[in-house]
Amino acid sequence: MGVIAVRLAGLYGLHRELEWDGENMRFTNISEHDKVKIVTYDDFKVIDGDPRFDRRFTEFNAKEAAEEWVKHTYHNGYSLPEMPK
Repeated sequence: MGVIAVRLAGLYGLHRELEWDGENMRFTNISEHDKVKIVTYDDFKVIDGDPRFDRRFTEFNAKEAAEEWVKHTYHNGYSLPEMPK
């Protein structure tokens, strides 16, 4: 959960401390309207001694992204074991 929280609240994210409801496995203070930017392309070149950065972002609905990351949809039948109670 820490990695997800850092990604959502970090530099291009929500810029706030997130509240976690462990019993329901969800963040409680992300609204339907919150957006988060994720780097989807990152390139760096030096041309004639001049550094050139090409970083591109895609904007996502933060609540939907958090729900997917917490309860990720795995491919090829793979799944995580049940959490201990």
